[in-house]
Amino acid sequence: MFEGERNDTSTLIDVALFDVPSRKMLFRAPGTSQVKGSATIVNLTEQTRKDSQRGFELAAADVAANLKQALSRFNARLKEKPGEVEVVYSENHKGRGGSLGLTTLLVLVSVFGVRTWGGLRRP
Repeated sequence: MFEGERNDTSTLIDVALFDVPSRKMLFRAPGTSQVKGSATIVNLTEQTRKDSQRGFELAAADVAANLKQALSRFNARLKEKPGEVEVVYSENHKGRGGSLGLTTLLVLVSVFGVRTWGGLRRP
């Protein structure tokens, strides 16, 4: 038996909302994961790819949970201190939540992450 190579994968996804004119960060929601593993030299590339995908999935789930909490805290802060942040609706506002729902945001983050991850793999 041959000892495998150590393969630790750390992943970070960070979502932040900024008010550009005031240069103020309104909230942020990080998502992290740690995947520890090992593989033989023969299957190191395949195992690294699997660990990277698993790490991204775990970080995306973590960022989704943290985003829900950050949005709840932000909404509470809006109610407690209404003058701190002014929410202005456009003329086309239909009364819905936002232009992006949580599911849509996660899909966009996933697509971006997979594209970035895939782009890093090319020699």
